[in-house]
Amino acid sequence: MERINRRSFTEMFANRLTKEMIKTDVIGEEKKEYMIYALELLFENVISSLIILVLGGIAGCLIETGLFLICFLALRKYSGGFHCEREISCYFLTILSYVGILITYTFINKNESWIIITILVAISFIMILAIGTVNHPNLRLDEDELCASRNRARLIAILICLSLIIAEKVGIHCRFLLFPGFSIILCAISLMLAKITKQEVKS
Repeated sequence: MERINRRSFTEMFANRLTKEMIKTDVIGEEKKEYMIYALELLFENVISSLIILVLGGIAGCLIETGLFLICFLALRKYSGGFHCEREISCYFLTILSYVGILITYTFINKNESWIIITILVAISFIMILAIGTVNHPNLRLDEDELCASRNRARLIAILICLSLIIAEKVGIHCRFLLFPGFSIILCAISLMLAKITKQEVKS
């Protein structure tokens, strides 16, 4: 998860790095705000990913966690979604979300309730196809950028689901299918939360 409008270590570091990039003519002054925001998200994604990998390693699901991160970050990059207001809330929600995924995985694996996760992934997939991208106020994508982002989010969701279907047909173990499925579900939940909390710029 990500955050908005709060001074923090990541924001200060992003500001400092952006100023150096402007000073050395790597980017122009007009790109300052965009670059600061992009760097903040990059730093926070790295920290969040490390937290998730540690949790996955502790739970004995390191490979599965890696699959989850690849799918989730690729989809989240274009779909956008809910953003926390505070950095500490961002990391707390990250931990809470992934602990929830691990608990759900344990329950489904123990009870072999594959149909439940299949239905949830299908519903989430449809939601992502319908919404595509939430245009967050910090991004303010124009019509062309928003259209491109929606198409990419939908394409990535389709590719993930097709990969899951093919992997199931060739006999890949279900635990390696669950975690990419969880990435679809979490992105859909994030999109809905952003809609509910009105974190969106209307076209």
